[in-house]
Amino acid sequence: MSLIIAGAGPGNIELLTQEAVRAIKDADIVAGFERIASDIQPIRNDVKHLKTISDILDLPIDTKKILVLASGDPCFFGITEFVKKKNIKIEKVITGISSMQYLMCKLQKQWQNLIFYSFHGREADFTEMHNKESFFILTDKANNPDTISARLKKEGFIGRLFVGYNLSYPDEAIEEYNIGDKIIVKSFLNTVLVQNEKH
Repeated sequence: MSLIIAGAGPGNIELLTQEAVRAIKDADIVAGFERIASDIQPIRNDVKHLKTISDILDLPIDTKKILVLASGDPCFFGITEFVKKKNIKIEKVITGISSMQYLMCKLQKQWQNLIFYSFHGREADFTEMHNKESFFILTDKANNPDTISARLKKEGFIGRLFVGYNLSYPDEAIEEYNIGDKIIVKSFLNTVLVQNEKH
């Protein structure tokens, strides 16, 4: 019947749009990865858990109204492009607040000129970053704030790092470091803003 992809925001259900909440309640089947599925239990407790992104292909899209939840915004390094490449027709994409938007607002910093990189499951290449004043990095377990800090130092960067942990959750933490500082990684749910003073 249809597939809707909805942004679940950084995690806290208070940050879901009203459109997303209505769509979650209205869908025949709602699917999402474990963290998101757990987060929205107050709205709907029958969310199907996805283990891999390919599990989306097994959902009965032809016969049911399906909603897939994506963390942050589905079009910001999100799953929308994966689904489109599989030639699955998407009825609608509902926006969500990305971790980048959330962190920048918490820091009260403008982001219209910010450059974005995702090291989530990707090889980290700092080559083109040297002439950027500031940039935002989506991390993973290997490319975490500590390894990023050390690598930036090795690559000759000078400046500041702002690390957001568990954004929007009760144990949220936002910390500031100098590039090269040793960082004790509090959670693998984190993002990094780099302010490059040597560009």
